[in-house]
Parts: sequence; structure tokens; C-alpha cells
Amino acid sequence: AGMLQVFAVATVRAYDARALLRTAFLGLRLLLAANVLRAASLFYLETGLLPWNGEMMHQAIGLAAFGAVTIILLWRMDAMRPNVAATR
Repeated sequence: AGMLQVFAVATVRAYDARALLRTAFLGLRLLLAANVLRAASLFYLETGLLPWNGEMMHQAIGLAAFGAVTIILLWRMDAMRPNVAATR
């Protein structure tokens, strides 16, 4: 789902091939890092090392991890946006 978001935003913003590859590579790195953090957080949650438990916390951890990825990704994609005026 994360890479779908990357490619959808890149398509709407009319990225060229180079910008699309850079963005896809950034998306893969961010999604991998978020998934590692999510899995580690869920380990602590499921083993009872944290006082909170339940399905709601499971969903909240996933939402926080991938919500952060979305914010960072959109911020970086805006900075990597090709300058359309320079190409005309």
C-alpha cells in the first residue's frame, strides 16, 4: 500500500523516470524502516512488556508508523519535485 501511494503521487505530479526511481527508492527505505519499528513495537506490546494491550493499540501503532512515513514521504517528494518551468 505504501508503494502504491508513492507511485500515485509521482504520477499526479508528472515525475520523470529519474525522479520516479529516486522516489521509489526512498519509499522502499522508509517503508522498511517503519515496518521494522512497527514489528518491534508490536513485540513489546504482545509480550506484555508494555502495560497497554489490545487490538486498538495494535492498530494505533501501525497507523502511527505508516502515518509518519506518509508525512515524511510527501515532504521529501515535494522537495524532489522536478522543476517543470526549467524544462520548458
